[in-house]
Amino acid sequence: MSPLTALVLLCATLQTASSIDVPVDTNFEFTGLHSDFAQQYYVLNTELDDTAQLSDVSGDALPSALQQQLSTNSLSWGDLPGLLQRAFLWDAGY
Repeated sequence: MSPLTALVLLCATLQTASSIDVPVDTNFEFTGLHSDFAQQYYVLNTELDDTAQLSDVSGDALPSALQQQLSTNSLSWGDLPGLLQRAFLWDAGY
């Protein structure tokens, strides 16, 4: 399991982001020069929790491998917040 997938699963649990101890660089800035996408998605998810879900992508349209990964972890595509949907697709190479 990749680090980003683990982060998606962690953020999608019932715990709130404030109750999870995730090591985050507090001096992190979005300059476009940083390639730590897992940290970028985590910070964005904790600061911009109102990002819309992907309305043009349905769970049924996901490749079977991605559907299986969600199912294995008792997750539903429609229940993931918008940024976590994007992180999940990015991590899978889409």
